[in-house]
Amino acid sequence: MAEAIRFGAMIPQGWRRDLPTSLSPNKQSDLIQETVRCIERVGFHSGWLYDHFITWPTVSQDSCFECWTLLSSLASITKTLRLGEMVTCNSYRSPALLSKMSATLDNISNGRLEFGLGAGWYDYEYKAYGYDFPKPAVRIRRLEEALQIVKKMWTEEKATFTGKYYQIKDAINQPKPIQKPHPPVTIGGSGEQLTLRVMAKHADRVNFGGYRTFEEYERKFGILEGYCREVGRDPSKITRTLLRDVIIAETEEEAKKKSEQVWPREAAFQERMLSSIVGDPESCLRQLERWKQLGITYFVIYFPDAVELESIELFARKVMPELAKTKTKLA
Repeated sequence: MAEAIRFGAMIPQGWRRDLPTSLSPNKQSDLIQETVRCIERVGFHSGWLYDHFITWPTVSQDSCFECWTLLSSLASITKTLRLGEMVTCNSYRSPALLSKMSATLDNISNGRLEFGLGAGWYDYEYKAYGYDFPKPAVRIRRLEEALQIVKKMWTEEKATFTGKYYQIKDAINQPKPIQKPHPPVTIGGSGEQLTLRVMAKHADRVNFGGYRTFEEYERKFGILEGYCREVGRDPSKITRTLLRDVIIAETEEEAKKKSEQVWPREAAFQERMLSSIVGDPESCLRQLERWKQLGITYFVIYFPDAVELESIELFARKVMPELAKTKTKLA
């Protein structure tokens, strides 16, 4: 059994300081829309946003557009592009509210929602916006309760749930999502003791983050398979995704030069450059082909220079068709 390869692109929104500071916020918004139209036009399956409020890794006054508001506006200018969050922070909105928001977006986009959820991690952001930042185990337990509530409110006429952290009673959520039985759920995270157990029970798709090594992914997929067996799920029913930074140019030399220009000099960025895919189309294809060996069938690409459009177009023209030629056998 094999699964077709799909491609998503991260949409620039400012979180990683990827919008020109020379532009006013409304002009930055226009640029985001232009980029999304390009992503759809060249054939990407989906476009994704980070769910953050403040820039990273350096906290700054640069624009950072809010995820769900921006997705709603992008739904109105696209027709085929699926729209997702990589991934929504569970702590920032109550599960009941998130159920309503996501069902609404699925309707206004005519069934194009990719629903992503994670436990949250950006402590500065939590504290700045007045959210409690409990220990990871608590955040993950809240995540699991939230997933149950969201699915109930997507599918039941009146949803009731009583947990340790969240409670709802006879909650009505109309309209329901268009997608049945519900929009696909991507769970983001990498904790092997708790998060992967939640993934095994509740995820349609999983993502371990953008900077894990090949060996880390390989180990985590093995652990996930074990948890799937414990809960009686077929691990092949969970789509394996990869989030990766790609810096691409017509030649290796140009790509290397571009990587030195697009990455800020902060140490946090420099460290993450090591896990990026940098090169000409043939080199990028060769590097991504290796990840298919792990059964990854959904590639979500972050282009640091996306607003220039050339990288998106080059990747779509010379990498996507070749990488999609061979379907991946499900693990």
